Amino acid sequence: MSQQTPRARAIVWSDDFSGGKLDGWTIRGNFAAGKTLKTLDCPTCYQGLNVASHPSPIAYGTWSFDVYISSALKPRMLIMFVSDCPPDMPPPADCEIHVYMLEVLEYSHTVLNLIKLTGRGDNQTPSDLASYRATRDLSGWQHIDITRDTDGRFRVYLNRKLVMDVVDKSITTSQNFAFLAPGGKALNHIVVSKAIDVGL
Repeated sequence: MSQQTPRARAIVWSDDFSGGKLDGWTIRGNFAAGKTLKTLDCPTCYQGLNVASHPSPIAYGTWSFDVYISSALKPRMLIMFVSDCPPDMPPPADCEIHVYMLEVLEYSHTVLNLIKLTGRGDNQTPSDLASYRATRDLSGWQHIDITRDTDGRFRVYLNRKLVMDVVDKSITTSQNFAFLAPGGKALNHIVVSKAIDVGL
């Protein structure tokens, strides 16, 4: 009888979409059936962003995923990896917002921003915690790891390279993980762990 490794035991949830289904996800907008969490164009969506949300109680640990960047000069995509918001756009007026998210902006060079979002409803206050500007347009699949220890220290890795290192202690709980994106983006190989298992 095989035993799980400590790393495997620390995993809270994961999804590689190998079954071609979105079981466990709450969907708002248009997503393609297949083996990734892939967005389609949604002209009727709020700000053109499709939303997929999965329950996720982790505010400290590791969030790993592959993200597909389709091309430059497209609207941003957001990965809300710590979030107390329900999966609605815009958020309900009485919703208290406590979010940490990774924003991916595509200009001539891809930019990653680590952002804290607080407020109520659509009255939101973003705070830039850290930023990384790539030396080129990062088209195609890229691997992201985000870790946060109990001291509130975030480390963000792009393709295993450390690109951000910052501390913020203010948000301590989470309910959801959410992916907000225009058409043509995708996530895959999502692993959410309660342990720091990257960069050790």
